Amino acid sequence: MKWASPRALAAASTLAAIGACTSFEGLEPDLGGAPPNGGGGAGGGEPEGPASLLPLFEAANLCSVVFRCPTLGGSIFLSTGIPLVQTDAEGRPTAWNYSACVDWLTAPLEAGRVGFEPLRDELFGKIIAETDCGEAASHLPFVVSGDPIETCGGSQEDLCSGKDTVLCPEGVTAQCVGGVIAPGSTCVDPGAGGVGCAVGTCSTPDLWCDSEYVFECTADGLNVGLSCETYGLSCQAPAGCVASNGQTACDEIGQQRCADAERRARACAIRQPSGGLLAAEVECDSMEMVCVEEGGTARCARPDATCSPYDVGLNLCQGDEVLLCVQGQPTTFDCSRIGLSCIPGSGSQTAHCG
Repeated sequence: MKWASPRALAAASTLAAIGACTSFEGLEPDLGGAPPNGGGGAGGGEPEGPASLLPLFEAANLCSVVFRCPTLGGSIFLSTGIPLVQTDAEGRPTAWNYSACVDWLTAPLEAGRVGFEPLRDELFGKIIAETDCGEAASHLPFVVSGDPIETCGGSQEDLCSGKDTVLCPEGVTAQCVGGVIAPGSTCVDPGAGGVGCAVGTCSTPDLWCDSEYVFECTADGLNVGLSCETYGLSCQAPAGCVASNGQTACDEIGQQRCADAERRARACAIRQPSGGLLAAEVECDSMEMVCVEEGGTARCARPDATCSPYDVGLNLCQGDEVLLCVQGQPTTFDCSRIGLSCIPGSGSQTAHCG
């Protein structure tokens, strides 16, 4: 499977395809509240320790949006490396665990992830403020398509759609304008294959760093650039995007693994122009947590945790309340506090607020 554009790219749909998704009327950001660790976020109070991406109320709100919009969780994963859902090798969600989603968003990620603040301040807050799936997806650089055939218009080759790149036949749209893809990028078609988001063309294959961005002159003559920090990595020439203990090569998009003696959680979300894959990283040990693999996932867990998001008996409804495990502690969340009710689990989705 080929993915064009800056050193990562796997994901998503055309906004028109996602725009057909149902709206989530009445689901508005619920400011206030804090996760069990005391961390702050958009609308939260002063954090007592490392901040989470979102306080508990907003985390429950965003996860409800992810459950409502079929491809949004995959788009978030491929745009950030944060596995709010499990995906297949094309970034399409395959399993939704509401408790795990809330758990990720309320973890003290400020201490364990490079590039934390842009995710919290410039991305997640905007997504949660939207009122339909298309608008939520519009803030993401990579958007998973609900209908790849329609998105590609029957094409088997990558193509430009305005300033965006559509990767076909997978039906992936890379929005070239945004903070993840290097500033000044647009869809470039040099006429010999290799269509992708790029800052113009180039002639000498090379790789270099410019602050958080890795730039590469590809064999197709595209000058592509991507923010390593967005995926919890940093740029080091000539290697490119690397973690604190070196590169994070992985085998398949969507794969989640613990690494370095359970000190780090890695999620395979980045495809390089050369075709190799890299994993986004969270340093669990920096958050005083350990990496745990379960249910096909890898996550940071508290050493004194008394429960897991994957435990039997959790992710169930009791009236409007949903039973969760958040930051290692059993938690009962009342969906009516964010204007929703508890929806029982069905198929690949657990019970959730919706």
